[in-house]
Amino acid sequence: MPKFKLACLGGTFDHFHKGHKFFLEKAFEVAQEVIIGVTSDDFAQKKVLLHAISSFKKRKEELEKFLKKKGLLKRAEIIKIEGVFDPSILNPKIECLVVSQETRRKADFLNKKRLENRLSPLKVVVVPLLRGRGGVPISSLKIRLGEMDRKGRLIVEEPFFKKTHHLPQSLRSTLRKPLAKLLLGSEKNLREAISKLKIELRKFPPTKFITVGDVVTLSSIREGMVPDLAIVDFRVGRKEIYKDLSQLGFCSKVRVREVLNKPGTLTSALFLAIKGFIKKSLISTNEKPLVVKVSGEEDLAALPAVLLSPLNSLVCYGQPGKGIVAIKVTEEKKQEVRVLVLQFQDKERK
Repeated sequence: MPKFKLACLGGTFDHFHKGHKFFLEKAFEVAQEVIIGVTSDDFAQKKVLLHAISSFKKRKEELEKFLKKKGLLKRAEIIKIEGVFDPSILNPKIECLVVSQETRRKADFLNKKRLENRLSPLKVVVVPLLRGRGGVPISSLKIRLGEMDRKGRLIVEEPFFKKTHHLPQSLRSTLRKPLAKLLLGSEKNLREAISKLKIELRKFPPTKFITVGDVVTLSSIREGMVPDLAIVDFRVGRKEIYKDLSQLGFCSKVRVREVLNKPGTLTSALFLAIKGFIKKSLISTNEKPLVVKVSGEEDLAALPAVLLSPLNSLVCYGQPGKGIVAIKVTEEKKQEVRVLVLQFQDKERK
């Protein structure tokens, strides 16, 4: 039987995942009824990667769906909270506060508020963090960063960064087709496609804007859309056209990393360079454009770009003779690309 009559907990519950389920189930094990505070949209915007956070409405719906499935909805009261302290915590009927290991300090703060209002402090139940593959704690932030799925599985596991992966013959026809929305425009003159890309960027400001290919990169910069990360090889149609980054529209203030990536491959160097630059762009306040300069060929680089970029990023690459492919990075698109890349071979087939 539950030890307490009424418990209280709070959270953002963004990208509702396996760790959230574990946390809530523990709360209902210790209390007959649970008040669940869900952070408002305004309060949630203070978190990292705000562009990738789901709306309050969606987060609440996912929470209710889970509780209903588990037969717990009638034992729950869901409220909107605007900050760490919410007046609901002063309810004298609450006996227990359920927190995770990450939010343990907040319990002390809330109990201090109760004491200030001449209420007895709450018992605190600390729920351990649920860990996924490799012992990494499951978190909404890691999902928004694009590193993990909702079941705690890593999108790209560590061994992937240590090998060269070769494109199998069976995938060549598949990868000649657009991986997402095609913005039409001729290969030599992408003005029409770029104007459509501008509309896409206005409709949804991406977490990160990534271009793959010299023509797409140059066309974007000419229109004032400087990518957070560009992956180029100075070639168009496998012919060397450009000699330096200034010809692609970049000024001198550019951070460049050069990597070797032979045609038909995805090297560990390419993966690590993209991973490192995306991480740098998330934590650095320096607005210098980041460029991965490929010696060889960058035709397949959109795949690791999708796998390694945060949710709600936009990855664009050229579709020969047709225009620009604009990939909005979602959880579903990451899984789709992951399935493709897992079919690559560790050794080149003769």
